[in-house]
Amino acid sequence: TAPLPGVPATAPAAAYGVPDPHGLGVAASRLSGGSRKNGRAALAVLSLALQDGDVVEQVLVGQYHGVEGAAAVLATDLVLVNAREWQPEVVRVALAGMGVQGMADGRKASLTFTSGATQDSFAGVSDTDLAVEFANRIRQKAAGA
Repeated sequence: TAPLPGVPATAPAAAYGVPDPHGLGVAASRLSGGSRKNGRAALAVLSLALQDGDVVEQVLVGQYHGVEGAAAVLATDLVLVNAREWQPEVVRVALAGMGVQGMADGRKASLTFTSGATQDSFAGVSDTDLAVEFANRIRQKAAGA
């Protein structure tokens, strides 16, 4: 059948895509295939922890408190989650004034976040280049740039 006048023959791709209101799918597409596969449960927990209006600028997959985890940079916050069975952990911290230190051995990276008297770590990140970018993004936002 012919399309109706004024109506495109095919709908835009996004109309049939999976809803991604927080941009998590786009951010996760930058991860390596292994990270996406290994972080599947943590990314699902992260998707549920995001609030209306949150947009993920960058995401990492690794270990949070010794369990498969995900870390996300939003406009003003850092969100850390893990996929602990029956009781996943979700932590949300403002980026303003946050410090971040990173270590990498070429195969894995770890990041330590400091905000006030609170310190938290995220380890076992396979995507080391993305971990460096993640840390730099936090430094920039923490400085108010």
